[in-house]
Amino acid sequence: MLYLTWLCIGYILIGNVGIGNITVDNGYRLDVSGSARVSSQLKVESDIVFKQGNKTISIIEANDSYQPVSINIGRTNVLNTNDNGRHITIGNNNTGNTTKVWQYMIGQGNNLSAAQFSTTAFGDYNTIASADTYQFIYGSGNTINYPSSTTSRGQFIIGSYNSVLHKYSSILGNNQSTTADNQLIFADGNSNSGGGGYREVYFGSGPESNLSGGLGAPVTVHASGGKGTDKAGGLLRLAAGKGTGAAVPADLILATTFSNTSGTTLQTLTDRWYVKGETGRLSNNSMPTSLLDIVGAAGYEQFRLRTSYTPTSTSDTNGSTGDVAWDDDYIYIKTTAGWKRTTLSSF
Repeated sequence: MLYLTWLCIGYILIGNVGIGNITVDNGYRLDVSGSARVSSQLKVESDIVFKQGNKTISIIEANDSYQPVSINIGRTNVLNTNDNGRHITIGNNNTGNTTKVWQYMIGQGNNLSAAQFSTTAFGDYNTIASADTYQFIYGSGNTINYPSSTTSRGQFIIGSYNSVLHKYSSILGNNQSTTADNQLIFADGNSNSGGGGYREVYFGSGPESNLSGGLGAPVTVHASGGKGTDKAGGLLRLAAGKGTGAAVPADLILATTFSNTSGTTLQTLTDRWYVKGETGRLSNNSMPTSLLDIVGAAGYEQFRLRTSYTPTSTSDTNGSTGDVAWDDDYIYIKTTAGWKRTTLSSF
């Protein structure tokens, strides 16, 4: 049925047009009951609004297997169950399904728990609980929770406050939580307080590992090796930060921890060895006065040569000038004139 509200000759001005089984003017310029087809270009100069239910735009691929590409716009959409589909969901609280691969969700609170591999989520508080692989998550507060027995791997997560309960994940962001091994986490362990608090950056198994048993995972940092026969390995250089002009160079500090008497809180790092930035002095105290400066808790636990050696004579060719050796009777030092010794006696 076609009804014309008004018509003006010269310009054809049509008011509201109804096509199909429409008997009432609903106030739309074009009111279609049934399917509409545009064989060429459709140009919309204002908004397209879906007002009711979960509306889906399906772009059907031109093949016999019917592999739809769905674009869901809005909230609480549920992807359809057509096999081998590709889906893009824009909005919040959307849900994937078990038969879909290559799903993309943009928004918050999306549930990709049943989604298969190659799923991408942009937004916060998304959930992935399946055992499939190759998910990319960008956002905060995401939960990645796989069964401990799964071989799922290849998750890449950028964002903060993510909870990762499975292995083989790469995570970049702050305040991460993990209960699994075999993860690469770049994370800031503490939030910044005020104008800039003390911040710890962790590289390795995570700021805090909640593994139920076993030791914390060791971290090995090494330079790359050369590819090919008899190629040398790369140099490993650990360097403190550089300054400008007359600024005092920063020290390189190696730190470990003392054990606590009890408790579940991680131990506090303690500075152990310093390589002084300006002088290159090596010491276990922060103010060394010589190139090697060692301070022990007791005077006898500072410097030790475990293996004894007795030169055969002053002309013994072993050793280099400045080397020190000892046996039960003498202390030896090699000079430019050869080995010299001084007698040890009991007292």
